[in-house]
Amino acid sequence: MIGRIMRALYQRAGMPVTAALERYTRQLTGAWVAVLVLLAALNLALAASAVPGGLLVMLGLRPWWPVTHEQWSWCANIANWGLIGGFFVLEYALRTRLFPDRPDRNAVQFARQMAQLGPAFWRDLLR
Repeated sequence: MIGRIMRALYQRAGMPVTAALERYTRQLTGAWVAVLVLLAALNLALAASAVPGGLLVMLGLRPWWPVTHEQWSWCANIANWGLIGGFFVLEYALRTRLFPDRPDRNAVQFARQMAQLGPAFWRDLLR
């Protein structure tokens, strides 16, 4: 998915997609999978450990690390989004260092160019 987006952005700008960029997008896809799986596991652990009413409590077990619903909610609704946003920022900074010749000059222009790919591109990408 990330590779298809990059190829579309580079194609629109008339720039070649290098083998190094193709490799990077495959590795980036794997990194995103790892981050999201880690967040899912963390959220499952929090759901299991919530007191009262967590999954372990519902099974009649005492969590080894109980968390309140407020702590669980804070992690699920604020910390997760902060981690995802932080990963976006760090990845963009890394990409600008690794690939200085790219279609965008800054993060705002990158977001604008992604939006300009249009609804048809995004609909086809998600099929």
